Amino acid sequence: MTWRRVKGLFRKGGYGEQVATVLALLCTEAPRELLPLDGQHVHVASGPRALPQGAPTSPALSNTVCLRLDCRLSGLSQKLGFRYTRYADDLTFSWHEAEPPPLGRLLRCVRMILKAEGFVPHPEKTRILRRGRRQTVTGLVVNETPSGSPARVPRAQVRRLRAALHNRLNGKPGKEGESLAQLRGWVAFLHMTDPERAKPFLAQLKQLEERGTDE
Repeated sequence: MTWRRVKGLFRKGGYGEQVATVLALLCTEAPRELLPLDGQHVHVASGPRALPQGAPTSPALSNTVCLRLDCRLSGLSQKLGFRYTRYADDLTFSWHEAEPPPLGRLLRCVRMILKAEGFVPHPEKTRILRRGRRQTVTGLVVNETPSGSPARVPRAQVRRLRAALHNRLNGKPGKEGESLAQLRGWVAFLHMTDPERAKPFLAQLKQLEERGTDE
């Protein structure tokens, strides 16, 4: 979400121009590159300011901006018989009836609503997942599970996590860009969706943290 949109949200909330500008600057950041300048290295902005991923303010601001969008898409889904959910910028429409869903009408209306609300759908990330194939939503498999069981983390991701923890416990370096903080995030994600399955990973992670290294 761009800086201008965040600033507009604060202006709509009743803040003055200067205060809205400062708040929007505090809540956004620009991508940066490290470049040499006069014998030193400086960070130079390489793109427009936007909400940073992972900041505690980003979800609240995103949800506030998307409030009217959510209302319109929820209304559309109820009218057509779909169920609508959103996590960050991932929109999901699920169908639970026996007859074929009106996909063409849904896609046309969703594009119209997104455009009216100032959003653009990513064509390469628009997917139609039919019955009979694995359905993954926000990194979780939501079908192919026993009746009544929760969504689960894909097996391939669990295997990667198991291998990463095993290698570190045996003194092997992690892959390039792989930090202990990243492993904590993976374990926390697994624990959130499947606490029992995450127990051995939590124990291994505790062993690594007790060693006092974050490399």
